[in-house]
Amino acid sequence: MKKVRLLTALIFVAVSVFGAFPAGAFGFESMTSPCLTCHSAGGITVEAVLDSESTESSTFSFTVSPAAPWAIFDGSTKVTSGSGAGGTVVVPVGKTYKIDAADADATGGRASVTAEEPITPPVPDDVTAPVTTTNAVASYTGSAVINVSATDNVDGAGVAYVYYKLDWNSQRMISGAAGSLTIAGPASGTATHTLRYWAQDKSGNVELVNEVTFTITATEVATPPAGTMPDEIQGSNRYKTAIESSKAGFESAKTVIISRGDLFADALAGSALAGAVDGPILLTAPTSLSAEVLAEIDRLGATSAYILGSEGAVSAGVEAALKAKLGNDAVTRLAGSNRYETGKVVAEEVISILGSSYSGKAFMAVGTNFPDALASSPVAYAKGMPVLLASPTGSFSLPAGVTEVVILGGETAVPASVETALGSKFSMRIAGADRYATAAAVAEYGIEQGLSWAGVGVAAGSNFPDALAAGPALGAQNTVMLLTPSTSLAKATGSALELNRAAITSWRCFGGESAVSVPVRYQIIGILGSK
Repeated sequence: MKKVRLLTALIFVAVSVFGAFPAGAFGFESMTSPCLTCHSAGGITVEAVLDSESTESSTFSFTVSPAAPWAIFDGSTKVTSGSGAGGTVVVPVGKTYKIDAADADATGGRASVTAEEPITPPVPDDVTAPVTTTNAVASYTGSAVINVSATDNVDGAGVAYVYYKLDWNSQRMISGAAGSLTIAGPASGTATHTLRYWAQDKSGNVELVNEVTFTITATEVATPPAGTMPDEIQGSNRYKTAIESSKAGFESAKTVIISRGDLFADALAGSALAGAVDGPILLTAPTSLSAEVLAEIDRLGATSAYILGSEGAVSAGVEAALKAKLGNDAVTRLAGSNRYETGKVVAEEVISILGSSYSGKAFMAVGTNFPDALASSPVAYAKGMPVLLASPTGSFSLPAGVTEVVILGGETAVPASVETALGSKFSMRIAGADRYATAAAVAEYGIEQGLSWAGVGVAAGSNFPDALAAGPALGAQNTVMLLTPSTSLAKATGSALELNRAAITSWRCFGGESAVSVPVRYQIIGILGSK
């Protein structure tokens, strides 16, 4: 809305009881302004107009006619002064300045100018839903990568979420206006899929459901190359794959770590805790503990458990089931007000358990994504290095006892300001061109710390559950982990395998063929050969 400024021109006689205002001095030494209220007006006109305004100030230009000495006052305090036919003045928001002019004959004029905070024009009611599009085509070979993107109307509040359902599977949500979906193809033949998608804007308008149907034809399966097949550690879903990882890494364990399996935030710090108690990470649905997880606790002979995260992450019902199994005093929940504070609480527990054997070292990774933190999980397990989380803006919490921090990922993940804030506690940054190169560099760091390439693990870098559970299983056997895209071997991963081929006596693949595809497995076999 346009501001209205009161423009006042007052004509006055500036003769005070002490005498006329001298030209150029604008008032006696003991006074800050002319005595405007004592005498009648006449002679000089002062006029001001608004030139521009912002949230902090307004700029006015003013004229003095005829030209004369002038001064600008904030109350009784002189801001500035000059002489001539006019000038400009910048007035802070919320202030009213007086522009006074007077000549040697003690005639004068005044204008008052006020800077008001601009009022944002009201936004029209948004009743228009966003529009979502995809780059889907009719047919794919091997797998389908489909991008979805939503746009809101010009006067809208912006896109809040994009939703989608593949066939009749559960509804999924993407925060923001765009995302990418990867749909694995069948093992053989051709599969037909229907993708339904729609968006919601920040005003609550929901788009009608769109849908697209496409086919994926299986890639012709090549003859396996000569070489050693991996130990395949997989279940029918992420929860059962975590159980299989536990079986691969642990014959027994006194303590287990329980983390939700649908989100990664609280689990990122769990690997070092698993190492401190020499136990696996098992995944659970947020509101129920499966019979399979309880059976794995029995197999391990575990007598205690840690829960990672608040009841909003792992419910009170899951905690009650664990207490019924292990006893009330045998179940400990570690939680903070957010993922960063939870990470700190977990790190403090690690440091407490390790006691005098704690080295003072810790990793730090961004808390809004998982690959860098999970790449370090075998090392964190084996070397007792807590994994701390930093926000994308560089805030973090550092537990007492941490004396050396290794940052994981580039400056777009953990900003350079964190290095500065850490001061002498900053040790080094491990980063590659992408998540796969960073994982390879973290593996090399692990080798330098005493881990081995023998039995190296490979997991998908596009999702977190398999790599999360793999970390303790690999750390317990003192080996490292590499990440790869599901459908093609990452260049950095292939190079790391090639360079260390002689030291890799065997390897493990975590997750099913939708996580690490058959072609990727064959590529690795081709690199490593027979062992």
